Amino acid sequence: MSVIENVDVCVVGSGFGGGTVTLRAAQSGASVVVLEQGKRYDNTDGAVAFRQTQSDFDYLLELFNLSVGFDAEANAASVYVGGKGLGGGSLVYSMVSLRAPGFVFEQPAWPDGFDRAFLDPRYARAEEQLGVVQLKWTGTPGVDDWLVSGKRDAAFALSCERAGVSAQPVPVAINNDCANLGWCSTGCVRHGKNSVDLRYINPAEALGATVRTGVKVASVGQAGRADGRRWRVHTDQGDVLADNVVLSGGAVGSPAVLLASVQAQTLWGGLCGQAGHNLSRGGDTVIPVVLAEDLGLDDMEMLPGKIIGSCSFQYLFEPPPGFGDDWQPFILQPMMILPMISAMMVADPDGRTPDGDHRLYGEGQKHLMRHWGDRLLHLGVMGMDGMDGEVTVAAGQAFVNFRTSATTRAMFAAAGAAAHHIFDRGVGGRALPGFHEVRPDTVAIHPLGSMRMADSAAVGATDRHGRVFRADGTVHEGLYVADASLMSSPIAVNTSLTAAALAEVVAEHLTA
Repeated sequence: MSVIENVDVCVVGSGFGGGTVTLRAAQSGASVVVLEQGKRYDNTDGAVAFRQTQSDFDYLLELFNLSVGFDAEANAASVYVGGKGLGGGSLVYSMVSLRAPGFVFEQPAWPDGFDRAFLDPRYARAEEQLGVVQLKWTGTPGVDDWLVSGKRDAAFALSCERAGVSAQPVPVAINNDCANLGWCSTGCVRHGKNSVDLRYINPAEALGATVRTGVKVASVGQAGRADGRRWRVHTDQGDVLADNVVLSGGAVGSPAVLLASVQAQTLWGGLCGQAGHNLSRGGDTVIPVVLAEDLGLDDMEMLPGKIIGSCSFQYLFEPPPGFGDDWQPFILQPMMILPMISAMMVADPDGRTPDGDHRLYGEGQKHLMRHWGDRLLHLGVMGMDGMDGEVTVAAGQAFVNFRTSATTRAMFAAAGAAAHHIFDRGVGGRALPGFHEVRPDTVAIHPLGSMRMADSAAVGATDRHGRVFRADGTVHEGLYVADASLMSSPIAVNTSLTAAALAEVVAEHLTA
């Protein structure tokens, strides 16, 4: 095919990893092209406008990136939901920007020397670029109310306080255009969300970087001697020649391109056996709860506000009552979930189907949904799961498959015990069955680890600089990964800031 770009650096994908590397490479003076499969939503000429909708499926399918798999033996589906467009997952994320707790980096797979002391300067750089600010409980209307956590978060915090559990507002990447509309997960119509396209890609373009949207990458391989570059990226619009290729398609997209490249026989030297394995769901599950009637929060609605404005970190450091050695650390975050999606996952333990299984329809469930507006709350769980998933490729299509290991089950059980402790123990509320109890399926929105960093190919798929390991354990020079797939273990919190911090590590080596 014809060559459409000839550059120093080709970045495939434009989320937290790709955006970071794009800006740092442009700042170093390198020529850079970004290849993005989705559209632009950044308010520039020709960009698509965000919409507040849950019923326009064409729009949602353009904005969201879905990968699925089905395990016939377990009769369970695995679904990954991410963002698609310039800015990647930042177009649909909750803006929560957390540094991973220090104990995470004690997991043995991480490269030697990777700890909070090493990553903190990279975290700080990401926080500055993303414009991270700290939310708070109170503010002045019309002055700083855009920094205030909403009533949903206050209800969660009050419930935690009654149970003797701590909860705090969270740091988020927003600006004062935020109007607390609550539609952040389908794109912010006011651009009050500090997404990667606005904070990284646009500044990189001002420095000369080129962005190509609507481009699907099929594979990557070594260039021919006459091409003058090391790498050739094969797309549906032509080939890109580059000395350095950075795959930033996320924990599903990046290994999928590499595995497809091996199948297409374009990647000489192949991949080590770790590529596509060790996929973590980030501990993702949702536990619905019914709030106590006497919280004193009149006219509380679940939709307005931030997607997530508060968090309990207590169970990162101590188990809930009744748990000991089998406890796995996790966090709890009250989430805004669109009513349409809530109706698909909320179950009443008292509402039974004729065959004795609960709970997704019937009188009990209808009763709960009638109370959607002011008493039904969803707790998002993230934590240290068993990294029990994998990414595979067939006929150029990526598939995900999660098996729920004993480690993951222990984490889910501990999170359920915490929800019951907070909401059932004398506070007048009730914890309902979590999504993991209602269905065997997995829905992951924070996947990580499928190309994890390590000191050797026996443990991970990339080295400490994000370079991809070959089948013989050496590295492919100039072929990098920079996204959440690099994480060597679950990190127990939202992935965006750590993905950006690790991409800073990759960019430092690439631009050295």
